[in-house]
Amino acid sequence: MPTVTNFCGFNLKTGSLLIGYFELGISIIGMISSAVLFFFMDEMEHRAFFRNVTMIGFTVSALTFLAGFFLTNGINKVDRTQVKPWVVIKGIMLCFEVGVICFTSWILYIEHKREHPILMITLVFMVEIVVTGLTYFTMAVVRAYYKIMPRYQVV
Repeated sequence: MPTVTNFCGFNLKTGSLLIGYFELGISIIGMISSAVLFFFMDEMEHRAFFRNVTMIGFTVSALTFLAGFFLTNGINKVDRTQVKPWVVIKGIMLCFEVGVICFTSWILYIEHKREHPILMITLVFMVEIVVTGLTYFTMAVVRAYYKIMPRYQVV
């Protein structure tokens, strides 16, 4: 994994905190929207499928919330053991995102053979590629800060 020296002009500590706070905010929005969709989708077609998708979305948002909480708390308290769960959860989510890319590629191939409109699947595929790149970059920033983080806080 490449080493970075800053995050959009901010030092690594500030950049890592911004990543953590951003993840907290996005995950709260994701959990609320997943819950709303889950309880108000009785009129939709294929509601069993969409209920499963919203439950996966809620779970991913909850994991992201926990990861963001541990990251921001660990940086603020200078505690490496609280930053480590973020790295682990993000690694798992990065594997999940690569799996989604592979799955959407397979769906694109199947749908293309059937000559159905594939605009939505293509959009999901492109968004997942961008999200995976951003996840990898944020992991590089936090990992770089984790490497220079003090091992013990002097009280």
